[in-house]
Amino acid sequence: MKQDDKHKAEKIIVHLEGTLIADIKSVRKWAANYNHKREPYKNCGGLNYSIFLLCLIGCETLGMYVFGARYHKKAEEDNNIPDVGAYIIEFIEKYFPSKNEFKKISKILADYLRHSLVHGFAPLHDNYPFDLNLVINENSIEEPIKTFEGKKLGIQLNGIAFADQVISTFKKRIKEVINNEKRGSDELVRNILQTD
Repeated sequence: MKQDDKHKAEKIIVHLEGTLIADIKSVRKWAANYNHKREPYKNCGGLNYSIFLLCLIGCETLGMYVFGARYHKKAEEDNNIPDVGAYIIEFIEKYFPSKNEFKKISKILADYLRHSLVHGFAPLHDNYPFDLNLVINENSIEEPIKTFEGKKLGIQLNGIAFADQVISTFKKRIKEVINNEKRGSDELVRNILQTD
């Protein structure tokens, strides 16, 4: 790998860290300190929607870079619109730790939740066999995903846990790999440069 290519990729990573990751950290901090009974939070929401939306955008953006914008290129060839949800699914499935609970529901996150948050309704039809409940819980390790029974299966998702996972994945699986030239860094650099 050329040193110049590595330097260009590092600049992109620094930019993503200073914008996208910094914003996720800020929303995470605000959400973790939220208390609806205290000022100045009295008339504010807990940011459960915002944190999930921002983290899904983060997964999509990071996925686009680490996979070399392949879905955009394929869509261009087919004169079509890219399925950006594919970046979210692939990023979560390939980059989150192997036993991470969010991997089990990557398609729900990428399709159902993203569509619901962006458009205000579920994709295509609303007869899904589950309900999603977005929560903020400072203890991101304990039960990032919790299920409960009712008329439908309920899935409770912890926004802090999801934010922590996106931040950690960026740091350990992308930034450190490139900066320390770990295994896979050449391919990662090539993919990032193809995107830019």
